[in-house]
Amino acid sequence: MKHAGLAAMALGLWGLAAHGAPPVTSGLKFHVRADVGVITTGSNVLSWLDQSGNGVNVTNYAAAERPVLVNGALRDKPVVRFDGVTDLLNNLSTPLSSVISSTDFTVFVVFKANRITQTGGAVWDQDMILGDSAGYFGVVVQSNLASGVKSVSMYNYDSNGDVAGITNGFSTTDYFLFIGSHGGGVLSAQLRNGSPVTTASGATGGMAGILQVGKGYAAPGTAYFNGDIAEILIYNRLLTGAEIADVGNYLSTAWLRGPEKGTVIGFL
Repeated sequence: MKHAGLAAMALGLWGLAAHGAPPVTSGLKFHVRADVGVITTGSNVLSWLDQSGNGVNVTNYAAAERPVLVNGALRDKPVVRFDGVTDLLNNLSTPLSSVISSTDFTVFVVFKANRITQTGGAVWDQDMILGDSAGYFGVVVQSNLASGVKSVSMYNYDSNGDVAGITNGFSTTDYFLFIGSHGGGVLSAQLRNGSPVTTASGATGGMAGILQVGKGYAAPGTAYFNGDIAEILIYNRLLTGAEIADVGNYLSTAWLRGPEKGTVIGFL
């Protein structure tokens, strides 16, 4: 149920102490986590506060379009749950150029997809965990129309819609750590501790669209994410292999290891 009354609270002082700051902060432009900085009205998320120090807070002032905060969903920590119909959070004053470089970026997402739409449409019409309103960048989950194979992908539009996607082991039953990157003309996607999948990709073609969480490009009613998000970090540079491992282990330790609530898969 969407609650209209305002009863805002900032969550997660205990989470911040236990979780700590990320081990790599150079180039960090956007950072949200479900155990810190979630402003709610009832259980609905009014704002998700950026922890990077750059003030890229994402918000939705339309009560019917807010995701919900679900406490105790993952290792007794909260997640932000999107309904796949209308829920999204964005920052209307933050163009994509404020959080990524057109030639270099690294993205980390801890998430669970509760639905993966099977469609033959363009990649930017699929279920976007995050993206931009103009359709040039995103992390997308989709299901192949012919085979039904599910995938999670890093998407970058230069002059073509380039996609680096992971299918092996991906499902709607588990929480995952996804890592996407772009640099040196290469787009890369990595899940868990598996090998990266790569494809050639040029500079991001458009940087003026606004950053959105729970939706990317496309008309109302499409490209909405149905699932849970625990944490997102976006860097405006290509991290080194050692840095990716450090941030991956930081996220896995926080969300995907130890006493588990349900099945989780981490970066080892």
